[in-house]
Amino acid sequence: MSEEEPTAPSSSKDHEKEEDTPQDSARGPASLKEESPPPNSDGNDEPLFASGSGSSGGPPPRETTDISPTPPSEEGEVAMPQQQQQEEQQRHAVVAPLPLDWTRMNECDEGDQNPANIVRHPWDVAEIDPDETYLSIVGTSSQKITRMGSDLSERVSPNLTHLVLRSHLISTMEGIGGMEHLEVLELYDNVVDELRELGCGGGSGGGEDDGEEGKMGGGGGFPGRKLRVLDISYNVIRDMGPASLCPNLQELYIAQNKIKNIRGIKHLKLLRKIDLGANRIREMDEEELSGLENLEELWLGKNKIEKIGGLSKL
Repeated sequence: MSEEEPTAPSSSKDHEKEEDTPQDSARGPASLKEESPPPNSDGNDEPLFASGSGSSGGPPPRETTDISPTPPSEEGEVAMPQQQQQEEQQRHAVVAPLPLDWTRMNECDEGDQNPANIVRHPWDVAEIDPDETYLSIVGTSSQKITRMGSDLSERVSPNLTHLVLRSHLISTMEGIGGMEHLEVLELYDNVVDELRELGCGGGSGGGEDDGEEGKMGGGGGFPGRKLRVLDISYNVIRDMGPASLCPNLQELYIAQNKIKNIRGIKHLKLLRKIDLGANRIREMDEEELSGLENLEELWLGKNKIEKIGGLSKL
């Protein structure tokens, strides 16, 4: 009896190799299945990415993500101009159209807020102390007096000595009748067109041809009696004759007005300064100037003087 040769036990490596073999063979097809697309619902194993999107009976192509740049769609091409139009509209909406009011500066409509058309008295602009003897109100761009008020003398102190209403829009000289102690009256830079109420009882104040009552104030209220300084420069006065109602006047400033003739000052023996610059004077009247024995300064610049007289007697 022959002895069978003992079979050498297979090594663990060979055993593992034998076990790996069926697994590898099984894993191979499985891996292919995983990479291949899933079968169709009808059991057909054809891939879903088969070419030919229009073939009858064929499965629809798989939707894939295309990362290549695509041309803008029609909607995109239309939206871009619309967006630009919106931006243009917004840009133009920011700038309001130019108002045409500046072309109608000389017209006055109802509700016009021109400062000259607003009635504003001194007591509307500043608080007036009835015991104060000095009243000075200088106009600003937003606060300008347009009316002195016919009852101004009743609202101020009866002993008022200084009245200064500078740079306003006053057109009528009024309300000073009864200010018997007034020494300084300044209405510089307004639109006063006439010297009024320098004599007694109000009114226009008269001129050098008025009677003695008008000149010296035979009645009550004679603001020109003690007036020493009268400044009405930068107005639209044409006649300076009423200045004769101020017998104690020492300084007369009436520059930048519309005066053509020098008159009303020949009896003002105390005058020391006269400013008549920037008017429309063409002749220096010898009769008016010859009696001003105390005159120290005479300003006549910016006129069109054609004849000079009366200087030899000054």
